[in-house]
Amino acid sequence: MTRLIVPVDFGEVAANAVNYALELAPQFETGVALLHVVPEDDQFHRAEVEMEKFKERFKSTDVELKSYILVGNLFEDIAKAAELLEAYMVVMGTSGLKGMQYLFGSHALRMMTNARTPFLVTQENPPKAEIHKIVVPIDLSTEDKRIMSLAIQASRLFEARIHLFVAHHTDEFSRNSTYRNEQFAHKYLNEHNVHHTTTHADGNKDFDKELLDFAELISADLVTLVNHKEQGFLNLLGKNFDQNLITNDKGIPVLVLNAHQYKKLNDIFDVFA
Repeated sequence: MTRLIVPVDFGEVAANAVNYALELAPQFETGVALLHVVPEDDQFHRAEVEMEKFKERFKSTDVELKSYILVGNLFEDIAKAAELLEAYMVVMGTSGLKGMQYLFGSHALRMMTNARTPFLVTQENPPKAEIHKIVVPIDLSTEDKRIMSLAIQASRLFEARIHLFVAHHTDEFSRNSTYRNEQFAHKYLNEHNVHHTTTHADGNKDFDKELLDFAELISADLVTLVNHKEQGFLNLLGKNFDQNLITNDKGIPVLVLNAHQYKKLNDIFDVFA
C-alpha cells in the first residue's frame, strides 16, 4: 500500500520533494504516490500528460511510484486524499513565502490546516533523507507527553538522536513553566532510554531564529513542530513561530504534527516499533 504522498505541480521544488520521499520510503517499507489537483474537468487530460512526463524523471527508482489526479480544491482535497489512501505522511516541497502569500499564508500552511495526516515539509534543495539528528523545541506551549512520545517514536524509526532546544525567557512565570517542560522531557526520554542532548537558547534573537541557527550548527536532519489547528498559523506581523519554521531558508525539513493527530500518529509509528 502506498503510504507516502507528494503533492506535485510538476516544478523543481516538487521534484526535489519527490526525490526526498523516494529516499525516505524504504525506511517505511512503502511506496510513493504523486498527487496533482486541477480545478476543472477540462484540465484533467492535460494534467495526465504532464504527470506522465514528470514521472519519467524518476524512472530509475526501485520504489513503487503511483500517481493520482483529482478534480477539486487544492487545499482541501490533498488532505482528503491522504486520509483516503491511509497515508503515513505527506511529503511536500515549499519555496517559502512570496509576495502576498506572506499575508495570507503559504500553500503548505493552508493545506496543513485541513490535514489529519502529518506533513513533512522540505525546502527547495532538501538534504538526503538520512535522519540522524532530530531537533525538538521546548517552550511554554509544549504538550509534554504528546511531543515526547512522538519524538521517541520518530527517533526509533530513524535510529536518530533527539536534540532538545529550550527557549529563553526573562520573566519568572515563563522561565519556570519552560523549566518544568524541560525537566519532564529529560525524565520521559530517560525512562524510555532515548539518547538526547539539551541546549538552551540565549535569548539574543527570536526563538525560531535561534532554533534554526542551532539546527544548522549541528547539521540537523529534521525539526519537529506541533501545530494547534484552532490557533491558526498566521500572524500579520510575520512573527508566527510555526510559519517561520516551516518556510525556513536553511533547507531543514520540518515534520509538522497536529495535536489532534496524536492517536493516529502513535498507531502509525507502532507499525515500525
